[in-house]
Amino acid sequence: MNAKHLLGLRIRSLRKKQGLKQEGLATKANITAKYLSDIELGKENPTFDVLVKLAAAFKIEPWELINYGHELSKAKLKEQLILFARTLSEEDLRLSVRFIQTISR
Repeated sequence: MNAKHLLGLRIRSLRKKQGLKQEGLATKANITAKYLSDIELGKENPTFDVLVKLAAAFKIEPWELINYGHELSKAKLKEQLILFARTLSEEDLRLSVRFIQTISR
């Protein structure tokens, strides 16, 4: 899943959590509902200005729109964790394992 699709999932998730329909969010962000739909489907790559408008409509900071790690599947999260672990030194790997053990209790 690429970044555009993850961003789209994040925006859709935020929109639904706030009980907004696409038309309502589009109006608040001053964009068309079609454009919003294409963003949510990962078909459009919104500009920074559009991300700022969407964030304002959600009453969040723009960086929160790209905070979509929770949108990944369990398999994708495991894959990312394995890829990250491969880059760590032995000492950092040990520290990471202790951290994960601590938070999983």
